[in-house]
Amino acid sequence: MLGCTHYPLVAGAIAEECGPGIAVIDTGEPVARQLQRRLKAAGLLRGGQRRGRLDCFTSGPLREVAPVVCAIMADPRLPVARARV
Repeated sequence: MLGCTHYPLVAGAIAEECGPGIAVIDTGEPVARQLQRRLKAAGLLRGGQRRGRLDCFTSGPLREVAPVVCAIMADPRLPVARARV
């Protein structure tokens, strides 16, 4: 079993490589629903029409990671910062 937040981006390639006998399961939706439940229970769920914000961080090389994040998110102006780890 493999798990990563990035697997949906390459699920097709993984399925092709593994063949028809292996199921590739995307857990993104159930994880998002659980996060919503937990945020609501903690009183942290944003309601109404207010927009949230997206903060992107990386521990990898910023010059290499930032363009990939911007491409995936379809926003060439999305700021990506270096994470302090």
